[in-house]
Amino acid sequence: MAVLVSVILVVVLASLLVTLVLLTAFASASRRDALFLQPSSTQTRWARRVTGMYTRGNDDELIGR
Repeated sequence: MAVLVSVILVVVLASLLVTLVLLTAFASASRRDALFLQPSSTQTRWARRVTGMYTRGNDDELIGR
């Protein structure tokens, strides 16, 4: 039983760590973004895509709003 609890704890802590890393990367990418310019990096494009700044056009091409 103790092994099961420790495995669950490790999984929860690992997922929390991954969440914090992604949140930090998203926050830093979106803070540096100037929305009127073309995205300067992959992180900036990712942050715009996550927030819905890009939508799919008729040809399944990502377009800005």
